[in-house]
Amino acid sequence: MQPLRLLASKNALMLLAFVICAGLSSASHATSIRYEAQVLDRGGQPCFTVDKTHLADAPRLASIEVIAESGQSEIAWREFTVASKGDAVIFFDAVCLPYGTKLENEGAFAAAQKLAAGRHYAVMLNTDVTRRGKLENRRYRAYFCLVQRDDGSQRVQQVFYDEAGHRWDWDACGEAR
Repeated sequence: MQPLRLLASKNALMLLAFVICAGLSSASHATSIRYEAQVLDRGGQPCFTVDKTHLADAPRLASIEVIAESGQSEIAWREFTVASKGDAVIFFDAVCLPYGTKLENEGAFAAAQKLAAGRHYAVMLNTDVTRRGKLENRRYRAYFCLVQRDDGSQRVQQVFYDEAGHRWDWDACGEAR
């Protein structure tokens, strides 16, 4: 009977260790800071930049990822830049990065796919900022969609969080998902 108790206590310890690790990882995730990106309309195609309040810090693009969400997520475009190779994309003043831009100093994970009206998208910008002589990593996120106009053209619509309704306002895209 002793070996059975020992086995049960080892399983209990393993379970406890798993619970503690899971708790720590979710706590660290909760403390991770994400800032708002901006999605601008440039001739019916999205153009990405950081929140206006961060432009003075001149964030340097490290990677960009656009995810198409419609029941399941799939990558629409993903690239990273390589420090010290080519020209860096630095977000300041009116700089925005058009969707699918081929970067001179890039590493392509996923080539840009055609965006479709009615689909829901998320963009993640991973940037580096030098503050007080130290390198700081910042992540920016935004949601957007393409809205079909009556004349057949499309426009880009950024989707914002509705504080009153406690949800993302996908209704701005037309039909609810």
